[in-house]
Amino acid sequence: MDLTNKQNAVELLKSSESYQDWSDNVDAIKAANGGYPPWWYQEVIATGLPQAVADKWQGDAGIEIVLAGPRQSEKSYIGSDGRWVDPQ
Repeated sequence: MDLTNKQNAVELLKSSESYQDWSDNVDAIKAANGGYPPWWYQEVIATGLPQAVADKWQGDAGIEIVLAGPRQSEKSYIGSDGRWVDPQ
C-alpha cells in the first residue's frame, strides 16, 4: 500500500483496531512520508479521525504534543477536534 497517497493512509488509520495498531500505522505513514505529511492536520486531526477511530475500541486518541525548547517538560494535549486540552 502506498502510504504517500493520502487516501490510502487515511484508510489505514481507519482500519486501526487498537491504540498500538493506530500508533504502528502512524509510524508507517510517517516513515513513508519522511515525517508527518503536509495534509496531516487538516485530514486527520481537524476531522476528529483519531477519536472516531479510538471510539471503535472505546479508547482515547491520546494525541500528545510535547513542547520543544526550554519548556519541554510541559505537556499539552490536542483533543480530537484539534483544540488544546489541559491534561489535568
